[in-house]
Amino acid sequence: MTTIEHRKTERIPERLPIQLEGASAAKLAFSRNLSVGGICIESAAPAARGEKVRMTIRISPSSSASTLEIEGVVHWIGQVQHIGGSESNFLMGIEFDPLDQLQQMMLEERIRNFREKRAHERYYEHFEIIMESLESLELASTENIGRGGLFIDTAYIPPLDAGISLWLLWRNRDEKKELRLCGKVIYTVHGEKGNRIGAASGFGLELADFPNHKEKAEFEDFIALLKMMNSSITLVG
Repeated sequence: MTTIEHRKTERIPERLPIQLEGASAAKLAFSRNLSVGGICIESAAPAARGEKVRMTIRISPSSSASTLEIEGVVHWIGQVQHIGGSESNFLMGIEFDPLDQLQQMMLEERIRNFREKRAHERYYEHFEIIMESLESLELASTENIGRGGLFIDTAYIPPLDAGISLWLLWRNRDEKKELRLCGKVIYTVHGEKGNRIGAASGFGLELADFPNHKEKAEFEDFIALLKMMNSSITLVG
């Protein structure tokens, strides 16, 4: 399903609302990651592999006027099961048609703005999470992580500045990682705010300092592995 090759363009794990139109009915979707060459989107129903699609992408979720219309071809289709959910959604890798000057400029500006807002590089991957500091164990997930923190997809919204302890679970083929992390809630997304920016409900966690050198070294090794994988795996071939 994925093509192993060096990426030609920078890819960001950005979630933006998309109106997808193809041979079948129009669909509401969200981006999972984005570059000037292509996009990975998530939708309740897939288009067909090889299908030509038109996308209206809300480049600025806070402004309905800032939209980008772009066409492309579906290269691959996958499926994702969210933690705690009874239904699964579909993933589609779409390669963009050649861009005109305005389309190129809008995408490059969005990617640049995203990068400048992040003090630490983020890596796109799916992680399961078990939060321990609540009254009972809670399952959650995240789809990007960096040295400084992560966004946790969950219906549970803790108060700002709350301390959270969790286990981060990651599986990739025969490899399995379990990391213990602690941090502080620095922002929350839910209700009308989440609908407006096209984001799942959840919260941003700023990671705390590690209690010992061993745990810090394990986390740094894990981030290095993710960086190597992100530089060699292309989701849109």
